[in-house]
Amino acid sequence: MKKYWTSQIYGFGKWLRKYGFYPSFLPLCVDIDHGVPFDEYPAKHELESDAPVFLSYWHVKTQKFKQKKIKQCYTLPSPFVFARKSLNIEQSENAQGSVFFLSHSTKQVVSQKSVEEYHQELQALPEKYNPLTICLHTHDIDRGLDREFRALGYKVTTAGKSLEEGFTEKFYRILSKHTYAISDSIGSHTFYAIEMGIPFGLYGAEPIYINYGDPNVEMGLFNSYKELKSYKKALSLFSRLPETINQEQQEFVEEHLGLKYGLSRIKASFVLYNSFLIWLSDLNNSKEFLEACFRRLKTYSKSTIDKLLDFSPRKLLTKLGFKKISKEKVRLSEYEEVKDLILSGDYKELKEIPRYTLAKVNFLGKELNIVDNASFLEMTKELFLKNIYDFKTDNQAPYIIDCGANIGLSVIYFKKLYPKSKIVAIEADPNIYNVLTQNILSYDFSDVQCINSAVWINSESLHFKEEGSWGGYLSSGLELEEKTIEVRALDLRKIIDRKIEFLKIDIEGAETDVLIHAQDLIVKYVDHLFFEWHSLRDERQQLGSILKYFEDNGFRYHIKESTNRETPFTNRPITRMDSQLDCFLYRV
Repeated sequence: MKKYWTSQIYGFGKWLRKYGFYPSFLPLCVDIDHGVPFDEYPAKHELESDAPVFLSYWHVKTQKFKQKKIKQCYTLPSPFVFARKSLNIEQSENAQGSVFFLSHSTKQVVSQKSVEEYHQELQALPEKYNPLTICLHTHDIDRGLDREFRALGYKVTTAGKSLEEGFTEKFYRILSKHTYAISDSIGSHTFYAIEMGIPFGLYGAEPIYINYGDPNVEMGLFNSYKELKSYKKALSLFSRLPETINQEQQEFVEEHLGLKYGLSRIKASFVLYNSFLIWLSDLNNSKEFLEACFRRLKTYSKSTIDKLLDFSPRKLLTKLGFKKISKEKVRLSEYEEVKDLILSGDYKELKEIPRYTLAKVNFLGKELNIVDNASFLEMTKELFLKNIYDFKTDNQAPYIIDCGANIGLSVIYFKKLYPKSKIVAIEADPNIYNVLTQNILSYDFSDVQCINSAVWINSESLHFKEEGSWGGYLSSGLELEEKTIEVRALDLRKIIDRKIEFLKIDIEGAETDVLIHAQDLIVKYVDHLFFEWHSLRDERQQLGSILKYFEDNGFRYHIKESTNRETPFTNRPITRMDSQLDCFLYRV
């Protein structure tokens, strides 16, 4: 169905719909300012667009638009500001340093300022503005600028791709962590920072751009909007490094964001529905809309229709926008940084290197050694995006035992969750153990004890099959083969002798014997237990008896698939393991 891209970019569509009580199944039939406007005259593409209504944040531009008598035009408060207030995002009490918004490129317009030029300028930035975070547009990440900045020691972040609905929230989450906002040019970031209460100032030389094909700006080399009266005023208002926000800056920002003259939510709702009716009055548009409706109906399964017709109180509240009732909150502040990494050029490059290749990555501001790209990327998502190990305790220094610590990502997660936690990290593979200890040193964690042993039911020497990543396992003497080594075992019972807030067991098939061996001590001392259960194809499955023991002794459990077989009756693996489950147990 026809879309007007300016009403979809930067999450505008999502928040414009919410502001105007407009449903997601109807097309938005309006054009809207791409960014905060400086030019009071409408651009050529804005006049020529067949959208029946144009929405501008700046009332001066609205008046100039109306004089053209081409289409309806209204002043709208920026959906960005409505989003921030709806999400209740304010500057954090722990805000520090500055975020530097790089003058970004587009597909057709490229900044000619090099990373080295930025580096020379930023080195002279006064100390009060540090630590510094560089915020990049994804176009500049695609150009590899994130890697260049990181190589120089800078922390880099991004609000994501401009057409993602979550862009708005990511942008504000980045702002909220900082005391100041800085850039080498005036842009939308200027206005949104000031509106949020974060002082903004200019620093460094504004770039020269080269335009390869954008019809809205002059071709070839050019300098932003310097000839526009409103832009000149912005330059004078924000010409120095930020200190505080004065009244003139505040009023200038409020005027350009439509906060004084913008439509109310009820009036905006009327405009949105009316624009849809105008658009629908065209026969071709009506046909297109009906065809889209039929296509959508055909994709609905019976279960989907049942969900749409679910009018339970919780569902009704969710449909009305009260999603916090059913949505789990992410408590780890590093969540956004990990998402930034996944969007970065470093992440894309990492996916392309061969498996089991030693590499170094910048992870949460520190150098992290990894042994395998695939396992690192998957564990990162599981731990830092899905937060599978998130747990709550009143003890701010919880005692955690991590059996199968691998390279230490779980240790990093626990330390970010509870910085004062005391952790015992146990890893059997000697090569991976060496990487684990390097990473603990890199992050300068205290109260972390690393042990190079295989968790088992006694303390004898065992044969261990190296896999090179997260799949190494204890092997019997009958299956000695290449990459089988001898390792020292550690009896789990010997280290369960005090209250343990979290016990993690991920030991690739040895967990059944170990859990049965130590189950009475786990019941006595452990509050939260996670174990990855591996069903060994040639052995009896004992998960049921394990869960029953813990259930009978005051624990509840939750199980989810770790690996999925969609047709288990016919898809029967011939490998060592035929099933794998993540098991979460907690005391009640």
